[in-house]
Amino acid sequence: MGRWLLRRGLRDLALLPLIAFLVFQVLRLLPLPAAEGRFARSAAAQAEVRGRLGFDRPLGFLEPWRRLVRDEPLGNDGAGLRGREVLAMLHGSLRVGAVALALALALAVAYALGRSWNRRPWLEALLGLVPAAVYGTPAFILALGAARLAGGGAATEPDPRGFEPLLALVIAIGPAAFLGGVLYRALEAERRQLYVLTALAKGVPAFQALLWHALPNALAALTDVLGLSAASLLAGSFVGEKVFNLPYFGLLYVRSVEDGEVALVVVATTLFAAVLLAAGLGADLLRMLYAPHRGRP
Repeated sequence: MGRWLLRRGLRDLALLPLIAFLVFQVLRLLPLPAAEGRFARSAAAQAEVRGRLGFDRPLGFLEPWRRLVRDEPLGNDGAGLRGREVLAMLHGSLRVGAVALALALALAVAYALGRSWNRRPWLEALLGLVPAAVYGTPAFILALGAARLAGGGAATEPDPRGFEPLLALVIAIGPAAFLGGVLYRALEAERRQLYVLTALAKGVPAFQALLWHALPNALAALTDVLGLSAASLLAGSFVGEKVFNLPYFGLLYVRSVEDGEVALVVVATTLFAAVLLAAGLGADLLRMLYAPHRGRP
């Protein structure tokens, strides 16, 4: 496993400069934004900005990272956010994503256990509709509704972290429905196994047999989809931060793209890719440790 981990880590690390290079080259081909005429007053002004961004240097795509490491302003005009502020915003998004992942797993376990234990046909029909209802409702609709009810999105909000639990709950609902469906099918398969039938024959209550016997083995099914769910949670956090006006990484990313802030877009895209790669690596490690019988990815 050590060799596989080393190869996987080196491969993922090699992807990051490639992503930064490609994003930089795409932005290099696009016209610079002319917000209020700041960058497009003359050809000399355009040349000055392009030189500051590293467009005219062979290794210019490293300029955003030089600024990040040296904690210099990342804006096109030589001002704006610094590296430590960007990393603090990323920390805020990851904090929301971690809470959302915990909520998604808790909701998934509750849904799967409740549906598997239930024996009422009408309730089974209702529970079976939950995933479809959740999938059919866009995350931004849920975020808009929650923000409206909670009064979020106001620029005068004194403590944006007060909205973090609500945002985490909103973005957890979709992945929770997906994970709950996967876990429910795994539970149904486990409850037909001989060890569960033996426990029931010995007088173990049905719910206790599900909880203490079937569930630990059924959880292995989640290791196949946990990485995708973690990635979707972070992407959902971007939408939610925009709706709730939370000054974290997602809002920074969206506004940087809208404003054409080259260095910020390169840094943010590469950091986002690094987080996704780390989430995938973590999920694969969990699968190898918790469910080795499923094989190496």
